[in-house]
Amino acid sequence: MRTGNRLVLFHSVELVMTKENLRTMKSRKEIVEILERLGVSRKTIDHSIETADVALKIANEMAGDGIQVDRKIVEAGALLHDCELDKPPKGAPTMIFEKVNREVHVDPSHATRGGKRVRELGFPEPVARCVDRHEGLYTRDEAMLLHIMPSPSGDLLPETPEEKAVNYSDNMLFVVGSGYDPWKDSDAIARGLFEYIDKTFKALTGTGLTMEHPILQRQIQKNLELRKYAKPEFFKKP
Repeated sequence: MRTGNRLVLFHSVELVMTKENLRTMKSRKEIVEILERLGVSRKTIDHSIETADVALKIANEMAGDGIQVDRKIVEAGALLHDCELDKPPKGAPTMIFEKVNREVHVDPSHATRGGKRVRELGFPEPVARCVDRHEGLYTRDEAMLLHIMPSPSGDLLPETPEEKAVNYSDNMLFVVGSGYDPWKDSDAIARGLFEYIDKTFKALTGTGLTMEHPILQRQIQKNLELRKYAKPEFFKKP
């Protein structure tokens, strides 16, 4: 499929960007201004900036390990990842997480709505994919079960280094902020996300999950793969 001057091969990690797209990548200041114009709350913008700071540190660790990772894609994707979070569907129930001082709506489609918005704004497809996949939880079938708005990128599981850096940063900020230690306990990220995922399933399907569910087991494998790139000091408050 060809979109403007950009060739996009959906359902594949092969994404080709033109030099024109790379030259027009927005700066952090410009992206924050876009978020403000979109009506994103200050709290969400602050969280997005923190997510970008940590994601870039993770990307730097990946690069030091010989992995090719585009830091511009990482930064833009992290800054934009929650651009639709403050616009939940009418009547969506809320979930309160006291440990991280967050109240969020049951709105798993905010990621794919955000990816759609980012595409409409003209960002390169790899940035939109980072937004689509920033929760890093669901296959296509699981997303259909939760009535998540579909995305041209297919499964909502991170594949590229850029997608993994954004997803892991966002997940780890939530999990570490909730008091879990993913470096000492390989199950910690799954247990830290369990409440969020379980409440989402109960609200949208009427059925909860157990730790043996494939969604949670994927989180354990993700933590084993990526935790070496996320140092504990990345998550210490100044």
